[in-house]
Amino acid sequence: MPQSVSRTVSPGYFSTAGTALVRGREFGRDDQPDSVAVTILSEAMARFYFEDEDPIGRRIAVWQSDSEANWMTIVGVVEDTKADGLDRDAIHTYYRSSTQGFTPSTFLVRTDGDARPLAPTVVETIRTLDPNRPVDHIQTLEELRSESIAPQRLNATLFGMFSLLALVIATVGIAGVLLFSVSQRTQEFGIRAALGATRAQVLRMVLQEGALLAIIGLGVGGIASLFLSGLLSGLLFEVEPIDPISFLGSAFVLILVSITASLIPAWRATQVDPMVALRSD
Repeated sequence: MPQSVSRTVSPGYFSTAGTALVRGREFGRDDQPDSVAVTILSEAMARFYFEDEDPIGRRIAVWQSDSEANWMTIVGVVEDTKADGLDRDAIHTYYRSSTQGFTPSTFLVRTDGDARPLAPTVVETIRTLDPNRPVDHIQTLEELRSESIAPQRLNATLFGMFSLLALVIATVGIAGVLLFSVSQRTQEFGIRAALGATRAQVLRMVLQEGALLAIIGLGVGGIASLFLSGLLSGLLFEVEPIDPISFLGSAFVLILVSITASLIPAWRATQVDPMVALRSD
């Protein structure tokens, strides 16, 4: 049996938090302590207990002790939220209304634009309405989200830095291999030039060799990444480990870098003097 959590909210909470109502209704001012106890379920909880059936109007019980149960009527279903972190699955949540005697511990304010400048006004308003209520901490939802993914962001940054270092090493490696190849084939380029090969043809030939190295590397790396991409799933949010756009973008960047790394060796190959190359043997 999966664990369920309870959250106490006030009318208008879901629209303020941006949580979509899937079916039924939200809490209202008519939900009072002397009226029928009501609750709203998250999609995950409703799907688990009622599957494809409509849960609106059904009742669930929250056991306060071994002999007492608090029965509540389901009046709505809202989309899942990840209040415990974006890297965790949505947990089963049932919401209770503050108008029925439950006390919320969090106060949400929705604004247009930057919310930080309004923080002093919000604190002052809360203290005016309830001087005995402590205000411990004020954060924007962006700050909360940023804190929740801080470890993943650090790991992703480190991966990005190492990837950039690997790209630089690969660029230098391709350029070095092609420079060595050009130096060993000076006579060949001289003969080609003597037989009528243009500088553009020599340039294209060396660039094609660089592109071939990149394609071979992409093939091997692409196959390996398909098997290893699952290891990075914990760092990704709303992106699949095997994302076609990311793969195609990476391939384009690698090919572009490989061609760029091949330009210097290719340019040196075009500068070979046929007479000097033929006399060097």
